[in-house]
Amino acid sequence: MRKVSSLIRAICLVTVFATLAVAAMSGAQEPQPPATPPNDAGSEASKSPREELAEKRMERLSQQLNLTDEQKGKILPLLQSEQEHLKAVRNNPSLTQGEARRRMQRIRRTTNQEISQILTPEQRQKWQEDHPAAGGRRGGGPGGAAPQAPSNTPTPQ
Repeated sequence: MRKVSSLIRAICLVTVFATLAVAAMSGAQEPQPPATPPNDAGSEASKSPREELAEKRMERLSQQLNLTDEQKGKILPLLQSEQEHLKAVRNNPSLTQGEARRRMQRIRRTTNQEISQILTPEQRQKWQEDHPAAGGRRGGGPGGAAPQAPSNTPTPQ
């Protein structure tokens, strides 16, 4: 009788441990809650990282240049489109690293030219002073050739 009782106890313990092991494994397969809780409107949870990058850039531009709501409405879609085009280049395995870099520079340059057309002349000047790649000192901007830096070499007469 003692052997039967010990055997039943052992079977019960094995069953309990097996049940706990199965429960732990099934719990590991359940989806985890999001790392950041969504805001009240729920819009943050549905944004892709690319959209967030575009919005952060929009915020910086808005603060630096004091953009109007109309300008923001025109520029944000440009920035979002730029992010999508950059993503497509990054995900294109047929491109060499150099070709991918050139295409991304072209995409950024085009976006900067389109943004520049939306800005007022004062905003454009400030943007180009603060961001040479936007068409200021490095050249290739929307106004044609970049302004030349004064040279220390005397000009022959």
